[in-house]
Amino acid sequence: MGIVRPTKVMKLGSNEKVDEAVFLWFKQARLSGAPVSGPLLCEKAMRLSQIIADSDTSRFSASSGWLKRFCKRFAIRGLTLNGEKLSSDSAAAADFASSFQKFIEDEGLSLHQVFNCDESALYFRLLPQKTLAGAFEKSASGWKKSKERVTILACSNASGSMKLPILVIGKTEKPRCFRGINTDSLPTLYCGKRNAWMTREIFGNWFNRCFVPSVKEALEQMGIEQKAVLIVDNCSAHPGVEELTSADGKIVTKFLPPNVTAILQPMDQGVLVQVKKKYQRKIFRNLLLQDEQEEGFLVRKFLSTINVKTVIELIAQAWDEVTPETLRKSWRKILFVPREDGPGDDTVHHDDLAADELVALLTGNSFNLGLPDIQEWLDSCVNEPGHEILTDEEICEKVKATVNPADDSEAEPDSEEETDLPCSVSHSRAMSMFDECLTWLQQQPEATSYTTAVLRDLRELEKNRHAQAD
Repeated sequence: MGIVRPTKVMKLGSNEKVDEAVFLWFKQARLSGAPVSGPLLCEKAMRLSQIIADSDTSRFSASSGWLKRFCKRFAIRGLTLNGEKLSSDSAAAADFASSFQKFIEDEGLSLHQVFNCDESALYFRLLPQKTLAGAFEKSASGWKKSKERVTILACSNASGSMKLPILVIGKTEKPRCFRGINTDSLPTLYCGKRNAWMTREIFGNWFNRCFVPSVKEALEQMGIEQKAVLIVDNCSAHPGVEELTSADGKIVTKFLPPNVTAILQPMDQGVLVQVKKKYQRKIFRNLLLQDEQEEGFLVRKFLSTINVKTVIELIAQAWDEVTPETLRKSWRKILFVPREDGPGDDTVHHDDLAADELVALLTGNSFNLGLPDIQEWLDSCVNEPGHEILTDEEICEKVKATVNPADDSEAEPDSEEETDLPCSVSHSRAMSMFDECLTWLQQQPEATSYTTAVLRDLRELEKNRHAQAD
């Protein structure tokens, strides 16, 4: 009779809620680059246990034994009682880059099959402070910076050959500006969450319903095996590896170590910065255009016209303007990417002419801005994370609460859907506008047979709809 060997099973802590809260805090701290020592972790555990204040935690003690067991349960390495810091960023980055390069070679993946995505907050109504009062306004007393925010998620491959549509997360599931609009015609993906932050549920749905099918379709069209890897950072808004693997196991996810995200993650190497700066420039151009066309124009009036639909259209344009070469350059700290533009800097340039161009646009305009003012505004929100940063109290509430998904995704009163609203533009007016647009386009040097054909097709669609209505 053979010998029966005992099976190793991970032993849960006697204070599971405290452990979960401490680990959530730990991940958040490491993602921000903060060093975490053993004594600090024990002190934080005591603080969180007091907030949770359950009967299970009444006798909790953050002893050296608890710390060792906690680190073992959550695979935390390099954390000791003498306050030693975790591995340095540079060493961890080099280790991951080396191991990931080997993984790519062992799996036989090309640059077309290697992807990265990241989310970031976008304050979509934030304008330069000094543009908030034109020459015709005596003051802008009582004006506050706009904190209205959406979260955007961008994803592309290492070759720059594939950019997935931007995902925009707003605060309402069905914004008023979507009424009467076929949302399938929007140039980006959209979903709503009350706080507009990325969550595990949203990210998991995006991975399974958008990323996997889009990648498989693109690789099939290229004649490449439908096999890929996605690199993401290890934040609390991302599900585990098991949930981020395709059903056939051919599309997998690799997590960056927490302390190397800013160093290695391709989207953090200037790509998202470019997208957001391009968006800011488009918003400011629109503001200047309105100022020229309307006498007595007020900034407040302009800001009221910026809604989620506007953001979606402009952020999609900004994403389209990011070049394949920019995307390829963003991978050079983690992979060997062949140069296609000759020798040069490996970093992604943040469009250095952006501020100068905007200052030139201000010449002769009522807004009095200089280069430092514009540059400060362009740099105002380039490093905003797309996931929520929780306080100690919020962490404890998160581990204590039983989340009801239906309540969390409930549409706000502002978002009631009305699918039967009549179109606000008449058929005759639409036909007239298409004719005018076609006349304008044909007189532009940038006009091509393709762009004019698209406009003619749209005009033909309107003709058919008009005939059906009659």
